[in-house]
Amino acid sequence: MSAKKPNLLDKSPWSRNTLIGFSAIVNIAAGGILAGINWRRMGKNHLVWPTIFASVFAWIVSMFLLWRGILGEPSSGRSVLMLVWGLLGCLLSLWQKNEYQAWKESHPEAQPAGWSVPLLVLVPFAALTIWWVYSMIKAGSL
Repeated sequence: MSAKKPNLLDKSPWSRNTLIGFSAIVNIAAGGILAGINWRRMGKNHLVWPTIFASVFAWIVSMFLLWRGILGEPSSGRSVLMLVWGLLGCLLSLWQKNEYQAWKESHPEAQPAGWSVPLLVLVPFAALTIWWVYSMIKAGSL
């Protein structure tokens, strides 16, 4: 019988601060993907995809609002966008607060969450957001 192959998802959920930070600094979709994986790690599989889809939808809507100038002038719009993403990250964090604390209490010996998955999420979404904003600036929309 062979040993079970380690799975990146079989570790601790990421902290609530990680969700907020990724949401504000990278974008809400990145924070939402981490939150979705957190749900899976905490045994709430039915919340994984709704969380991911809602956060990606929120990211698309927020980028559209930035592009249309609804979030303010171009220079302040990007700051407002990061603030909105941070607030949405706080909501994701609050949504998971009780379950996260209960999971941590019931799994005191769990492996740390690690940074490989967040980095895999960060790179493409950060690049996509930078490309989108750059395209809007180049087109004169920002």
